[in-house]
Amino acid sequence: MSSHNTVTHKSTKIKTIRDVVEWNLCMGCGACVAFCEKENGVDLVDIPTAGLRPRSGADCGSCSRCLAVCPGVSVDAAETNDDEPESIVENLQVGNYHGVYEGYAADREIRFIGSSGGILSALSVYALEKGGMDYVVHTGMDKAQPWKNRTVISRNKPQLLDNAGSRYCTSSPCELFDVIEKSAGRCVFIGKPCDVAALAKARRLRPQLDANVGLALSFFCAGTPCSDAVRELVGGLGVEADEISSLRFRGQGWPGRFEVQSTKGGEPKTISYLRTWTTLAKRRPFRCHICPDGMGLLSDITSGDAWNRYTGEAESDGISHVVVRTGRGRRLLESAVQAGYVELTPSTADDIIKAQGIHLRRTVVFGRLIGMRLCGVPTPRYSNFGLFSSWLRTNPLVMTSSIFGTLKRMVVRKLWRRSPYFYR
Repeated sequence: MSSHNTVTHKSTKIKTIRDVVEWNLCMGCGACVAFCEKENGVDLVDIPTAGLRPRSGADCGSCSRCLAVCPGVSVDAAETNDDEPESIVENLQVGNYHGVYEGYAADREIRFIGSSGGILSALSVYALEKGGMDYVVHTGMDKAQPWKNRTVISRNKPQLLDNAGSRYCTSSPCELFDVIEKSAGRCVFIGKPCDVAALAKARRLRPQLDANVGLALSFFCAGTPCSDAVRELVGGLGVEADEISSLRFRGQGWPGRFEVQSTKGGEPKTISYLRTWTTLAKRRPFRCHICPDGMGLLSDITSGDAWNRYTGEAESDGISHVVVRTGRGRRLLESAVQAGYVELTPSTADDIIKAQGIHLRRTVVFGRLIGMRLCGVPTPRYSNFGLFSSWLRTNPLVMTSSIFGTLKRMVVRKLWRRSPYFYR
């Protein structure tokens, strides 16, 4: 994608990580925590109404070193770690790729537990058992507070399956960058598209981190609700947060159901996937609404539900779309297929567009950024996403509503001014 579609605005209002947080540009990925070299520089705190956010500590100065890896400041789609760029296929809506497939985990247990086809879990198991990887960094349920997430390290199939499935709540896998860098082994990193964007930046700055990440996997993402949203959803089912023993957002069939088990016993409380996401989506942070990448353009492989194959049955066997972004991803996927870990059939970018609405956000991001600037609010710097071209391809009504709808949101939600979450 050409550089003339770069959104080059750079605000002088963003000078520290606190600025990123208070201007609502943070996604809580945790990269700044891992990159801070001060003992009491930055820590990560869950703001129930917003998400995981970095808090400047007593030793935090004005070095702003952490901003170099912050996807709230900038994201460049050209920072992909592809070792076979000559064979890439360019696509404005889906992003660059080496191949597009539909498939699922060959292991029925993985396919059943996973949120759709269990592709990422199956690839992770293959990477550990036959792909030369030593561990997987990903997100799982916080057993102490099941409505929240925690970053986990899995070293075998049972550990992976114990943390498999979507977690529709704020997460911070990038907080372990320093652990990965100091590790004696190589890992698979699984994260949201913004997490993988932070990883791409970090790998360019830290050669040892780059060497220790053997594979970066991502998934189609429409945003991460705050922990309060999950608590409210659970409360609507008659379960208090301190009574939760386990909580599952999806899985155990496709599309799966939200399920919460109380410490008081009895049958678990459940609601449909559609109702779950419709409820939680209302509590996504502002930064998710201006995200140019819901499809993991900077990963090696990204995956998401093949909704175009969903029959509408109560529960069925999951099917995933699989998009191969790099040569490294292509080689691993081919090896996993040959070893019998995943089953694939060829698909197309058009199939993904039919199945997913995530690509539509890219058609409005440019207009939303204009709306922010009209309010004098700093915006992230997006490069090589084709945002202007995508915006021009939509109809005039959408173009104008993307600007004026944002202006309205900025005023109603008071986003035109800083949100001082922390006082020091």
